[in-house]
Amino acid sequence: MSQLLKINNSNLEPWSIGYSTYLNSYKVNNRDSITVGVMCRIDDLDFTEYAFLDTGARWTVIGGNIATLLMDKLCLSTEARSTISTRLGKFDGCLNRINMSLLASPDSGNDLTFEATVFVSEEWTGPPIVLGYEGFLQHIRFALDPGIKMGEQFFYFGSLEQHS
Repeated sequence: MSQLLKINNSNLEPWSIGYSTYLNSYKVNNRDSITVGVMCRIDDLDFTEYAFLDTGARWTVIGGNIATLLMDKLCLSTEARSTISTRLGKFDGCLNRINMSLLASPDSGNDLTFEATVFVSEEWTGPPIVLGYEGFLQHIRFALDPGIKMGEQFFYFGSLEQHS
């Protein structure tokens, strides 16, 4: 298995910089099950966790205990207070820019790290980390390969910027 390539002016160039396996129906907090779980790191906390990759979610959301850690460590802005409305209800929190990384499996390329816009809410009752479209997925290339058998599910990712 290798990185994905694209054709640019008759030349092959990298499309992805790394990949990892993803989890199907991963159980979090003994209550929620996430359909596609990808490993990410919240760099400001040096904290890794499986996140729910949700292309239908408007924002990336960090909630619960992880949100509390972020609030305590980063003194996140209270000026950016906002409320989001989801299928789980309305939640108060704040939009902030933090560094996040998608983690490549060993010998599977490089991690992708960038500053993402995330909604941080200690009130959030869904999966602890939801990777949504605005501020996160819209800024990267990504592809899911469901594979043929268990263990062959791959999540490819790369930067939208030109590779050199």
